This record gives sequence, structure tokens and C-alpha cells, in this order.
Amino acid sequence: MNPDASQPDTLSYEQAGVNYDLIDPLKVAAQRAAAATAGHLGAHGFSEIRASRGESAYVVDVGPFYLASIVECLGSKSLVADEMGKLTGRSYYAGIAQTPSRWRSTT
Repeated sequence: MNPDASQPDTLSYEQAGVNYDLIDPLKVAAQRAAAATAGHLGAHGFSEIRASRGESAYVVDVGPFYLASIVECLGSKSLVADEMGKLTGRSYYAGIAQTPSRWRSTT
């Protein structure tokens, strides 16, 4: 699926090597394992914001404020690409969310 047909060089996640049929079960298993540890937060006076589990940011209430943990970070990649562009004068957007061929499995 090309999100913008006017840009033929835009890759879909599938074209970049992302296989959600393999990733999604792993993510579900990781979320279940993490959920099993959430009770430990209470020993430190913290609690999770349950509605945030599985979302872009997992949020923990630590009393006077909240902490958010973000794992996927595609937006952060854009920020890094912006900063690298400022430092080097090159564009790094072509590589965002793409898996270099040397990282792909050959099996």
C-alpha cells in the first residue's frame, strides 16, 4: 500500500520488510509478560495507567507526575533525521522505517 501515489518512491511497511503477521503475536506476548509485572509498581507507591497499555506511550503514575515510556518512536526517528540533516547537510528520510538488506533474514 503506497500512502501517497504521487510519490512512487514511497515504500509501504510490507515493502520495507515489516511483517505484521509475525510481529503482532510477539507484541501480544510481550504485553502479557509486561502486564504480569505491573503489580510490582505498587511496592514503590506507583501505579500504571491501564488504558495506556499497548498504546504508543505506556504511562505510570508516580504521584506528583506521570512518566511515559515510548517504544516505537517513528516520530523520534524523524527528529533524529532532522538533526542529522542539520549536522551533515544530507537527508536521512529515505532510511526511516526501512530495514537495510544486511539486517534482513536470509532464511
